[in-house]
Amino acid sequence: MIPAARESFAVGQVVPVWGWWGFYVEAVDAGATVKMTKTGTPAAVTLEHSTDGGETWIPFDDAGGTTITFARPGARACFRSGSSGNAAFASSTSAFHQFVFTGSVKVGGDIMSLLTRSDTIKSFSSNFAFTKLFGNAATLVDASPLVLAATTATNQCYRGMFSSCSRMVNGPKIAARTLRSECCREMFYGCSALKTMPELPTTSLAQFCYYNMFTGCSALADGVVLPAGTLTTNRYTFMFQNCRSLKSIITNQTSFTGCTNWVQNVASGGTFTCPSALGTAATITRGNSACPSGWTVVNI
Repeated sequence: MIPAARESFAVGQVVPVWGWWGFYVEAVDAGATVKMTKTGTPAAVTLEHSTDGGETWIPFDDAGGTTITFARPGARACFRSGSSGNAAFASSTSAFHQFVFTGSVKVGGDIMSLLTRSDTIKSFSSNFAFTKLFGNAATLVDASPLVLAATTATNQCYRGMFSSCSRMVNGPKIAARTLRSECCREMFYGCSALKTMPELPTTSLAQFCYYNMFTGCSALADGVVLPAGTLTTNRYTFMFQNCRSLKSIITNQTSFTGCTNWVQNVASGGTFTCPSALGTAATITRGNSACPSGWTVVNI
């Protein structure tokens, strides 16, 4: 079960002393910085930030006009929407806002505070909500304290959200159980240091929702659990392509429909756990678009 945003700080994480439930950036290095830039002409957003735990809120420019510099490791900046809220931080894959960091940082809290000041709203009002929001953030090292708390993912809402975050070892918690088209497409593409795969709790998948999701995550070795049973076109296409360390997949799927090149260039040996309806050690289809060649098959 994915914990609620407030509960996400309860196990193995530090509760913010000031109780801020929403999104924050925390410095790992002294002198680290955070600002926001925009590419193309996305819809305008309004943001505020606080560096004193929510006591004082200051406008945060969405086009690079505000830079926060952290004096010490562990220092945090909290973020919330303007009073009227925001619908999305992107209008398309070529028009988006993006956080930009220097120095090593981690991110945490409930990402929904960028859209609303309410800690009870867990739904999007628009597509492209966080498309490419942290894309190419090479100094983002940890997103495990971050909660993507929306229970329904809209079209392309997380597309490319962490793409090419090449030093990020752990990803966020994903609460969505209803997925729309392309919602997680390329979400962790090129995250070559990612070792822990986020839990994917949904059992109902939309077209292209996991397309290229973990392509190039070459440090990802195991922890892959896929509860969805029925697949159709392009659900898992290229999903684990070039995950060269991947050696374990547990899946509930009953066909390889929609799995084009999903395990191309994974580890040469591993364990594939699946229902017998998908195949047994003697009968299962093998190859880049099926069970990886050379892997041991275990039936659930």
